[in-house]
This record gives sequence, C-alpha cells and structure tokens, in this order.
Amino acid sequence: MKLFIAYAAFLSINVQAYHVCMIYPDDSPYDAGFGGCETYAPGSANFEFCEIHRDDDEIPARLACLECGSCIIDSASPSSSPSTLPSSSPSETPSCVFYPEDSPYEAGFGGCENYAPGMRSNPFCGEDEDENGVRANEACMECGDCIDQAPSFSPSLPPICVFYPDESPFNAGFGFCDTYAPGVRNNPFCGKDTDENGVRADEACEECGKCNDSL
Repeated sequence: MKLFIAYAAFLSINVQAYHVCMIYPDDSPYDAGFGGCETYAPGSANFEFCEIHRDDDEIPARLACLECGSCIIDSASPSSSPSTLPSSSPSETPSCVFYPEDSPYEAGFGGCENYAPGMRSNPFCGEDEDENGVRANEACMECGDCIDQAPSFSPSLPPICVFYPDESPFNAGFGFCDTYAPGVRNNPFCGKDTDENGVRADEACEECGKCNDSL
C-alpha cells in the first residue's frame, strides 16, 4: 500500500513531463510476450523491465503502459471509434505535404493510416517526424490538420551526418549505426545516445533520419 501511494505521488508531481501512452485497442492490448500492462506496475514482476521489454513493433513497455510511470493516459484521447475528419473548407485547412505512393510518409511507426483517430499513433500526430523533419500532422490527412491537395512545399533534405571512417564507426556504447534504424532497438534513443566525442546518434547515423551521408 505504501509503495502504491508513493508511486501515485510521484506521478502527480512529474505528470507534466511525460508523454501520452500509446493507444492499443481492448481486443489487442500491448504485449511484449511477458504479460499485459498490469505486470509492469511497481512491485510486479516486470516493472524493472519497462525500458527493456518491447513488442513486435519495437515499442518499449514504458511508452505503452501507464503502470511503468513514464507516460500518462490523456483524457482527451480519441475513443476507439473513428470520428469524422474536420469539415473545414480547403481555404481554412492547409494542404498535406505530398508523398508519392511508392514512397509514402513514414516516421518509423507505420504509415498515415496509423495516425487516424482511435489508432495508437494518433496522439503523436504533432510529434512524430520523418527523416525530412516533416511531422505526421503535416503529411497525413488522417491527423485532421491538413487535406490531400496539391503539395504546398516539398520536404527539404536533412543536414549531412558527422563523418566517421569505416575503421572507427560511431558507437555510443550500445551498437553501431545500423542498430538505430526505424524498428530496431536503439531507434528511440537517436536523440539521446552520445559517444565519447559528444556526438549524438542522430547527428552521425543516417538511420536515425535526421542527417544523410551524402558528401
């Protein structure tokens, strides 16, 4: 009981710094193979593995389970039933950034369909960015902030990655650049992992999508 009270107090103090938990439908809840979210509560078997356990989409438990204490449930989050898109006229709503069908928008968490109301990525429409720095709500009509018309601008190229020779590649102690690709274990830490030179993974690894290896 004391542990639960302390945990509740901790959440109430730090709630503003946390992200909204990713949404999973009731008939397909979060499962990394070790039990549901209830097993990640303080004092439960999986609490210490909130950062380590990941589901098939490489989502760590801390981003999906309120019990881990790293995310919150947004009372304003959409219900499981998709709502209709905004009825505003084209003159009031900007055009979505254009992406061809053979190279659709992708920020590492699935295509635009995953940002529709009720889907797990919808709360991150204004946060998720692809390798061109374009946010989901600027490219996906499903977010409700733009409409599919002729493109108003083209995505700009990211800056050039910090150069590392083949014999001495970037390594922040958690693996080489290939481990920072979308869907791979280190991708969520592209903006955090730093090597001994003070260079972050997203400044050196093209796989993070924030820079490119073109000279």
